[in-house]
Amino acid sequence: MAKPIVITLKRTKADAKAEAPQGSPSRSRSPSRGSEPSTRGPLDTAALEQHVGKFQEDLNAWLKAEAEKLGKLQKHGQELQSQLAEKRKEVSEFLQEHGRMPEASLASMVQPLAKLVEEDKRALAGLALSLQEFAAKAGVSEKEQKAKGPELLKVVLRQCCKEESEEESYSYSD
Repeated sequence: MAKPIVITLKRTKADAKAEAPQGSPSRSRSPSRGSEPSTRGPLDTAALEQHVGKFQEDLNAWLKAEAEKLGKLQKHGQELQSQLAEKRKEVSEFLQEHGRMPEASLASMVQPLAKLVEEDKRALAGLALSLQEFAAKAGVSEKEQKAKGPELLKVVLRQCCKEESEEESYSYSD
């Protein structure tokens, strides 16, 4: 534990004269000669030393706690750095293994991919046409039949649910 700091304050005659009450303020900055030194109570150095010692203890405890926190954070940071280095190595290895495809292999994949996209496009167009025909048969209004894709599907499903609920209401009335 650190040694307490001792502070000693000494009074000089000039301090005593400066603190002495003066009758009327004069323009002179020098103290008047006829004033007597005032008698103040002595400074409680023991209490002051106690406060300074307590402050030092609290400061040392706080510094120790902060140093421990900093140590934990540094340790955690080092762990994260090592994990990051491992992941960086894994990603680098993965990219080296799978990232580079010969251009010939890549070019050969373009045509089958284009065929698949074209087939999907035709299938979706056929589905949209079938959905519009079904909507016309189900009694969907012409305005709603002009909807495309998901909106038309929602309209048809709503219509089907409406018809189904009407059929159920008739069956209960028998």
